[in-house]
Formats: sequence, structure tokens, C-alpha cells
Amino acid sequence: MIKNYFKTAFRNFWRHKLFTLINVIGLSIGISAALVIYLIVHFDFTFDKSFNDSNRIYRVVSNYTYAGEPSYNRGVCGPLPEAVRTQVSGIDVAAPFFCFIST
Repeated sequence: MIKNYFKTAFRNFWRHKLFTLINVIGLSIGISAALVIYLIVHFDFTFDKSFNDSNRIYRVVSNYTYAGEPSYNRGVCGPLPEAVRTQVSGIDVAAPFFCFIST
């Protein structure tokens, strides 16, 4: 029975090629959009919310331009946390962290 359903569907797809192409393209765009939305929402919800006042925690990154292309780097210079703590108003705590990457 299921074999007949697949045979009928395949004949219908073969007979109406343009509509089949439009439907397949629409389905692939819809699935891709849903996947991108899921990835964005998942990224936003993966941050650790267990800290008190977690909406007040920020991360500082370096931005620079190399060969005309803007780029961002997770590293900042060493004295920056102390300078931010002393010279920027409204900062309670500045905590540096170091990431050593071995190649």
C-alpha cells in the first residue's frame, strides 16, 4: 500500500516539475530560517544566569581593523582591568581572565 503512495507521489512530482522545485526551495528556506533562529536563541540562552545581577556583567573585547576588514578579539591588554576600575564610574568589580592556547 505504501509503495503505491510513493509511486503516485513520484509521478506527480515528475509531472509538475516547476511546482515541485518551488515547493522544495520554499521548504529548504523555511528549514534553514528555523535553524538559524534556533541557533541565535540557543546562543542567547546559554549564558550563565546563576550569578546575582547577571544582567550587569559585561565582557570587554578588542576591535581592530586589518587590511580594511574590521575584526574583534577576545583579548585585551593586561593593565585594562585596573584602569577601568579606577577611571570608569559605575564599575564595582573588574576581573581579568587569561586564556592560554597551546599550539
